[in-house]
Amino acid sequence: LQYEAIDQSTDLSNIDLWQRGRLPKQETTYPEFETPTSIIVPVKKKHSHATHPFSCLLSTTPPVNELCLCKALHRKSHRHISIYYPSGKRTKFIKNETFRTVCRAIVDTGNADTIINALITDQSDAVIKGASKIISKEASQICKKKSGSCLQGSSCNEIMEFSWNKLKNELVIRAPGILKIISAIVSDIPSSLTDNRLRHVLQSAVIAFHGRSREMSTLQYIVCMIQAHGGCTNRDIERLVKIGLSVHPSTLRSKLASWQENLDSAITELKEKWQNGESGPKYQLVGDNWDKNIVPSYRTTQQKTVSIHLFNVIAVEDRITPIIEIPPEIKSPDHMTTEDFIPSIQDQLLLRKELTFIIGNAVVANLPQLNMFSKIYPKHFPHKYSDVVGRRTNQYPLGLFDCNETKNTDVIRLLQDLSKKYVPYSDEKFTISDFHCRDRLTDERVQSAQEAMANADNPFDRLEGFISKVEDWHRLMNFLEAICKLTFSTSSAQDRGTAYYYRNLLNARNVKHEVKNSYRAYKHLYYTIFDAICCIFFLKQFNLTSYEDPIPFPPKFAELKNVEKIEWVNSVIEMLWTNGFLKKQRTLYKRLGMS
Repeated sequence: LQYEAIDQSTDLSNIDLWQRGRLPKQETTYPEFETPTSIIVPVKKKHSHATHPFSCLLSTTPPVNELCLCKALHRKSHRHISIYYPSGKRTKFIKNETFRTVCRAIVDTGNADTIINALITDQSDAVIKGASKIISKEASQICKKKSGSCLQGSSCNEIMEFSWNKLKNELVIRAPGILKIISAIVSDIPSSLTDNRLRHVLQSAVIAFHGRSREMSTLQYIVCMIQAHGGCTNRDIERLVKIGLSVHPSTLRSKLASWQENLDSAITELKEKWQNGESGPKYQLVGDNWDKNIVPSYRTTQQKTVSIHLFNVIAVEDRITPIIEIPPEIKSPDHMTTEDFIPSIQDQLLLRKELTFIIGNAVVANLPQLNMFSKIYPKHFPHKYSDVVGRRTNQYPLGLFDCNETKNTDVIRLLQDLSKKYVPYSDEKFTISDFHCRDRLTDERVQSAQEAMANADNPFDRLEGFISKVEDWHRLMNFLEAICKLTFSTSSAQDRGTAYYYRNLLNARNVKHEVKNSYRAYKHLYYTIFDAICCIFFLKQFNLTSYEDPIPFPPKFAELKNVEKIEWVNSVIEMLWTNGFLKKQRTLYKRLGMS
């Protein structure tokens, strides 16, 4: 390195003219640079080869025509840089403060952050231009054809297995610059991004990739599926296509049509295991009719109302596979006794436990003085499958079938197709009969179809693979409808204590018309009446007449364990049953002397 000191009295005009090319350049030769193969750079003595910031240059042998070294000299008055070429030295004064900082950082520290920070203040356009080249290179690498990106997945498994974490890990490895720049837009501290903000960053990157290459459309397919499933119209989806958020509806329809064979792949595997007698979960088929009338804007002889009749089928995997027990021989009604159909003492005890649990939840939720039990009283009735029922149910939609439920021939054809595809059948017999859950009307249609094919030759043609039953929700609605027919009447508005009186008292105006059209409204009305009755009986057990009266808890009740507190509440409710509902009454079993 050569350091040159320039005094205040030095005439700088000639040097400035020489830099501008107005004075002839003085040729200066340096013997140490005459070798055509290597350049020797001297180092200051106070630095060792291991610690000097330019020690890495000692072992390099660059070509002769390359830049050897630049050194910024800073004095009190002037700074200049000397560049050594094979043919000589060229010196130039640095007037820009930003360039002075850059040269000083190169010589003194070699810190790249200092250089970048200096260039950002004065040469931001150049920095942005350089960063854009890095971003463009990363985007071209990840968006090129068959790059293996998770956004290029087009198969059913690739789209369904997409996750934000998978996309984030890919960008961290393959496009870190893009991820850092978009993260800087969302937050000043990219490392502190929350889950929602991180999704915003990834969504922005996905839209940019989709604009560069149409093959990067995995997330757009998912968004279009969500919109179509939510009832979004094609026109609304087409508006989102223009801003890169979704694919075209026709593209989605073509994609879903190619996935038709993947709809029932999981159920087919379960069927084969079930048919071969292997251990594994079982499943049920849940179906109901789907009817729609398309009314034209202007009705003519050619444009009439189009009625579409389809049947929707969903396979539901059982969370519990019970052990099948062979039932005992069924007795004829002539040989049955009272013990065969009247609930036994054990059945009554189980029923009382269930009712105690229901009333306990009612009083805990509605009495302010029992709020202490809200976190300790059980929300679900314990049974042997309590640990299993909390699992998520796996459902597999099997699609819409062309079937008019009102036509018996269509129902027979539908049951034959479902039996062939999804019911275990081997050696001209069904391994285990499948359950087909339906509503009342559909249950009647299925039974009519089975009766029509009762004289067929084999179990398959007789449609014995299905045991039709009504779904639980429809059963509850039928039960509530029967209760309303006995207790709900619009003519009892002035009679205190009737259901319609409480309907007006609670201003439940949504309780109207038939139960099937306002099921939830009727259900909440009767739940409210039941909760009020339970609270009144609970307070009456302590001879209390107001909600504000203090409930006499046992001494040192706060020191009891949670289990002991729950037992105390249940004991009060059991006394309520004994003194209120079953007072001075004997069950039929006790009167008959049965144990």
